[in-house]
Amino acid sequence: MSLLIKSVIRHTSTHIPSFDYQKWHFVTSISVLVTPWGELPILKVDEKELTQSSAIYHYLGKQFGLIGKDDWEEALVLSMIQAQKDFSTKCHEFFAVTAGQKPGDKTAIIEQQFKPAVDKYITPMERQLKESGSGFFVASGVTYLDFFVAEYVDTLNAMFPQIFQRFPLLLEHTKRVHALPQLQAYLAKRPKTAA
Repeated sequence: MSLLIKSVIRHTSTHIPSFDYQKWHFVTSISVLVTPWGELPILKVDEKELTQSSAIYHYLGKQFGLIGKDDWEEALVLSMIQAQKDFSTKCHEFFAVTAGQKPGDKTAIIEQQFKPAVDKYITPMERQLKESGSGFFVASGVTYLDFFVAEYVDTLNAMFPQIFQRFPLLLEHTKRVHALPQLQAYLAKRPKTAA
C-alpha cells in the first residue's frame, strides 16, 4: 500500500512488516479492539476509518484519478485486484510454512499449492500486461492496480526470485512503476524489507 500512498498524499504511516509475524500478531490482536473489522491496514480520513487493503486502494485510486479511463477499465482493475487477493489466499499456507510460522512440508506445499496458484493467477497477469500495450495493466496507463501489483511482485521477488524468471514482464512492470517520478524521493529512502 505504501507505494500508492507515498506517491499521492501527505500522510503519517506506521509500517509493520507483514513477515514479522510476532509483531504483526501482537498489533492485529490489539486492532480487534480498536478497528472496524479488527484488521490492518487502516486508512483514517477526517476521523473516519477504512480497512481492507483493496477498499483503501480503490478509494485512493478514485480520489487521485487512478482507476482507469472508463467503467470497463475500472472493472478490469477490480477483477485483477480480486484475482491477486485470491492468489494470496491460495498461497497462505505456503507463506506461513516458508516463514516458519506453521509446520509443514515446504516441498509438498510448493508442488501442490504454490506452483498451481502461480500458473492460475500470475500467468494471466503477465498476459494482461502484454495485451494492454501501455506497459501498465490497462491501455490508458497507470492505475492503483499497478502500485498494488508492483508492491506484491517486489515482496515476492525478494523472497523467491525464481518465481519471476518465467514472468519478465511483471519484473519490468515493477521497475516501470518504481521509475514514476512521484515515487523517487520515497524509494530513495525506503528501508529494504521483505514486505
